[in-house]
Amino acid sequence: MRLLKVFYFFVFVLIMACSVAQKREQSEPNEPSEPSEQGEQYGHVIFCGYDSGINDPNLDRYSYYKIYINKIEAGRTTIGLESQKKTFEKKMPVNTHLLSVEKWTLNEKSGEYEKLNNVRQPKPSYSYFEVKRNSSTFINMEVINGEAVFTSMFK
Repeated sequence: MRLLKVFYFFVFVLIMACSVAQKREQSEPNEPSEPSEQGEQYGHVIFCGYDSGINDPNLDRYSYYKIYINKIEAGRTTIGLESQKKTFEKKMPVNTHLLSVEKWTLNEKSGEYEKLNNVRQPKPSYSYFEVKRNSSTFINMEVINGEAVFTSMFK
């Protein structure tokens, strides 16, 4: 009989925990799916960065880009060889935004990623882009001999 009471108590606690978790999911979405009460609209941003002109596989290091939007760290790209395309995606409010990029490479001796010093960072390391309502903004950054070429388009 006592074992049965303990079982019912744990079932009750489990049901309450699931109920609280479900209410949190409904009340605190991670990203807005619709315009907010203030009338703010959103679009989707997709960044792709890579180096071209690497002819020797021994010089092709693992890297990623740290992404800053409006001078606030927004995340980072996927990891890949410098010659491979690395991507980052985010939902953003409609407006013109400042994108800044930092390149990080793998130090094979220590096994840790290190930020390239400022001299070796792609130049320019920033670009302005526009986010339009209910559309996707694609930003492509191709680095050629240390010079970054940004292109963007809407879809």
